[in-house]
Amino acid sequence: MVKRTLSVMFVALAIVGSAIYITSSRSSDGPNLGAGHDQAEEDASAEGIKVHGHWKLDIFNAGGALDRSVEFENALATGGEQMLPLTLGRGMSVGPWSMLVEGLSGQPCNDGTEDTGCNITEVDPAVGDGPHVFRPLSVDTSTSGELVLSGSMTVTNSTEIDKVSTSLLGCAPEVLPADCAAATEIGTFTEGGNFTVRFFTGPPDPVAVTAGQVVTVSVTITFS
Repeated sequence: MVKRTLSVMFVALAIVGSAIYITSSRSSDGPNLGAGHDQAEEDASAEGIKVHGHWKLDIFNAGGALDRSVEFENALATGGEQMLPLTLGRGMSVGPWSMLVEGLSGQPCNDGTEDTGCNITEVDPAVGDGPHVFRPLSVDTSTSGELVLSGSMTVTNSTEIDKVSTSLLGCAPEVLPADCAAATEIGTFTEGGNFTVRFFTGPPDPVAVTAGQVVTVSVTITFS
């Protein structure tokens, strides 16, 4: 009888000890949500948060027929790294977007008076205009997790496209976003620069275009 009682006590103590061990190990590390969850957290920590830009250029001949399409990726530029904290922390007012398409041996929008890239933009015409500026630039956020910028331009100078970029105009926090489009004119411009950028050093290789062609440009910006 004594042996049986001791055996029961030993088993009970073992169970209590196991429970204490499990409780203490879980409480010291936080909630245990399973190995899969732990691995997901490790992967997320290792990769960090990334900004992606998926570009597509559709090049149409003067008659309207599609000549070819080019797709490629890019990532966050230095200007984007500076602007994201300001935007999320309400340190600036968000203004208009622009997309710039530039050439390798001469600019695609060189009309003989100004050798410049093609600028597809939301910026107010009062700030800057010319044959190299194209409107409208569409900003679409209808798909969750995506920001899509798109527009079109007409090539005036035969060349090779070798660079594309997006830029975002930022103003002082007290400036309303609707007023930020003309901020340079009223002296409240605070930030501006490439948000994303891609040089065509292969792949893709520089893209040949000829005068009179129309290029529709879109970039889908996502975060992961």
